[in-house]
Amino acid sequence: PYHRQVDPDRSTVDGRRVFLSLGDRTGSLWSTSTAQPMALPTDGSLLGLVDRVGVDTGAVVVRMAQLGIRAHGVIAPARSLTLTDAVPLDGHVTVELVYL
Repeated sequence: PYHRQVDPDRSTVDGRRVFLSLGDRTGSLWSTSTAQPMALPTDGSLLGLVDRVGVDTGAVVVRMAQLGIRAHGVIAPARSLTLTDAVPLDGHVTVELVYL
């Protein structure tokens, strides 16, 4: 398994600082935007890009976004792995963009 996060400190929207907000699947309910890193949702909820802190009305219109994404991989405990053979890792990730 792996964990992916958007890091606002390494991200911009239209040249401005990014704040993040988490929305429900429909985009009708949003958390208050924050400067804290957030995981990319895997349950159908939405990660919104916002241009200021404290916004709870959803994502803003963005022409260009540059996102700093952190990826953290997790492997099985060493006791359950062979430590003498190479094990290939699949590093493919798909990110779906939703236009509201």
